[in-house]
Amino acid sequence: MNKKSRKIAAAVCSVMVAASCLGSVGAAAVDEFFGDIASVEPELKMAEGDVAISEANFPDNTFRQYVSTFDEDKNGILSQKELNAVTSISVSGTRDNPNTVADLTGIEHFSKLQKLWCSNNELTSLDVSNNPNLQYLQCDRNQLTSLNVENTVLECLYFDDNQITDLDISSIAELEYLTLNNNKLTSLDVSKNTALTDFGCIFNIYALSDISLNELTPYGFDPAKASSW
Repeated sequence: MNKKSRKIAAAVCSVMVAASCLGSVGAAAVDEFFGDIASVEPELKMAEGDVAISEANFPDNTFRQYVSTFDEDKNGILSQKELNAVTSISVSGTRDNPNTVADLTGIEHFSKLQKLWCSNNELTSLDVSNNPNLQYLQCDRNQLTSLNVENTVLECLYFDDNQITDLDISSIAELEYLTLNNNKLTSLDVSKNTALTDFGCIFNIYALSDISLNELTPYGFDPAKASSW
């Protein structure tokens, strides 16, 4: 028995002796004492790189419940091994049954993530710059006004039906497929996305005052209707 255990045992014995001297009053005190002990939550043992499944790390309740499914040993902690095993995350809703995720804070802990589906939610901003292996992102039909995709290796980005007015994708050399239909873009530069082969930007393109392209002309774009070329 270690020193801490001996102290606890001594305290229990003291309580029991005192209770025997005080009769019913002492019995009530014993019940309260052991009730307090039972209510104390065990301290989580965290190793370096571990992430507790808490409101502080995952503020959105719906997303927090989702990531808890990766907690294989059900200890309330995502170990480094559990985090590294996650290569895809899907929290998308549907048009008829949208989901309620409003904040994907905590996504940065999944450094091995390659694919993220989060369509039909309530997101207003999204930062995946700490997901360096991300190749596929589908985040259409949200209320996004901000998107940070720096430091990723995105090949496909679905961003239709959002509220964004400015988007910087100049650092994503691997980008091949891009849809930005039905947004509020006022400028766009894809001149550095030389791998781009499919580009959709209808229903907002005529609001663009400046667009810089490589060899690709986006589907649905009529240069004569743009305010400048």
